[in-house]
Amino acid sequence: MSLDRTIPCLVCGKRRRRFVNGCCERCNALVQAEGTYDQLGVSKLTASQQRQRKMAAEYNRLIGLRMSQKQIAQLWGMTDRQVSSHAYRWRKSGLKVTHGWGNQIEMGDKPKVVAKTQRKVAQHGVGWGVTGCTCELCKVSSRTLRAQSNVRYRKRRKLKRQAAKLLAAE
Repeated sequence: MSLDRTIPCLVCGKRRRRFVNGCCERCNALVQAEGTYDQLGVSKLTASQQRQRKMAAEYNRLIGLRMSQKQIAQLWGMTDRQVSSHAYRWRKSGLKVTHGWGNQIEMGDKPKVVAKTQRKVAQHGVGWGVTGCTCELCKVSSRTLRAQSNVRYRKRRKLKRQAAKLLAAE
């Protein structure tokens, strides 16, 4: 649908239409500021926004009839990925869109998997100690492990630097 730009504004009737909603620039600013869309017969939505809302409503109706996104895609002449991305964009834009049917494989009810190993509970003064604890046992064990870790790191770094020097010398 092409918009004939010689048609006058719906509000003032003097200037040419410049917006999709049928107003000139000045009147569009006034209508937006006053919020008088319905009184003047001006549409709040652009033509593409109206088209997207109609598609979303039709999509919701078809999903309500228990059609899958693949069936809807065949009906509309699109791929199922296009229908899925449309639905995603509609949800992100704030439209109420239901999720599709039958696109996932039916897995049935799976039994809960029981953990094979119990989670280790930190103890005061053992290993790194309890996270966030300020008792003396946890402080001492954390300090000693940190010091040992730093010593190992410095040894590894020294060996890497020596290897790099040998490679550069060759």
